[in-house]
Amino acid sequence: MSATATASDTSASVPSHTAKRAAAAAHFDEHPLLGLDYTVPTPDIVRLGEALRLWHRAGLTGALLLGPTRIGKTSAVDDCIANIDQIVAAPCFATRINWRNCSQLTDRNFFARMLAGLDYRVTDRATANALERCLVERLATAAYNSGGRRCLLFIDDANTLTPKEYRWLCHIFNELHNRGVTLVVFLIGQPEMRGSRALLRDGGDTQVIGRFMRAEFVFQGVTGDTDLEGLLRWLDNASEHPPGSGQSYLQPFIPRALASGFRLDRLAGRLWSAYLEWRPQHKADEHAGMGRAMSMMTFNGAVSTLVQELAARDSENLEVEEELLGAVMRLVAGQHI
Repeated sequence: MSATATASDTSASVPSHTAKRAAAAAHFDEHPLLGLDYTVPTPDIVRLGEALRLWHRAGLTGALLLGPTRIGKTSAVDDCIANIDQIVAAPCFATRINWRNCSQLTDRNFFARMLAGLDYRVTDRATANALERCLVERLATAAYNSGGRRCLLFIDDANTLTPKEYRWLCHIFNELHNRGVTLVVFLIGQPEMRGSRALLRDGGDTQVIGRFMRAEFVFQGVTGDTDLEGLLRWLDNASEHPPGSGQSYLQPFIPRALASGFRLDRLAGRLWSAYLEWRPQHKADEHAGMGRAMSMMTFNGAVSTLVQELAARDSENLEVEEELLGAVMRLVAGQHI
């Protein structure tokens, strides 16, 4: 074998420093903290699960799930759907659909959008009656296949639903009832959706209120340093990436600090103080109607930014200055206004 061939083989088998850096960068790009692709068990998730369990036992067939934008409504709902069998302790089908407003308010468009939310492809030739039958059949079959007779439908961005669309939804409720299936509808939206309830009441549509708006759940967000400490503690102790590795989300970023006992939850009080300092100036969460609470968008952005900053400082004696916490919160505030 020639020297040239040996050199070629060696360079092909041993990654260059550039290739190693590229592989490391790709690994970090896939990390949940950087992609914001993770769900922390927030107090809202716990409270929502308890509400769903109580409503199930009481036989309620609908409720309003209200909260300002960015607070984490969709993530909380998705987490509860993923664990619905444990929450209600009964077999059922549960799904979330993203509602989209339509300029042409017809029964056909309504049924087509409902089916699209269930990942069903609708043909242009299908009539309103055919789409309605298809929607009822799909929901009933999903409930049967779950081993139960309940279908939990979470409708996201439900603020734009009109009285006429609510009446069509009532018709689907009745058709499923005739098939032995109970449709339970959870309407996810902003607090202004209470106005829809008043509008329906004034218009005499009490059956809609009685079926789908009998209860109300309000998302609160991160309400103080105690909530924040609990979320950070989850990152310290219960998060795991890659799955099955036994390593927390923080391990790839600050391994030396963690080995010496560093924990994020010890920063909760100071991080919350930094958050309160920038709020009056930037008004990011205040603009979203959050009051004094922190939205989950702000929390996720702050944690991602902070951990990346700490990675460059990783050491056995890692210290986090007030200036860094303030800078992180100011940056996140500017991004989320």
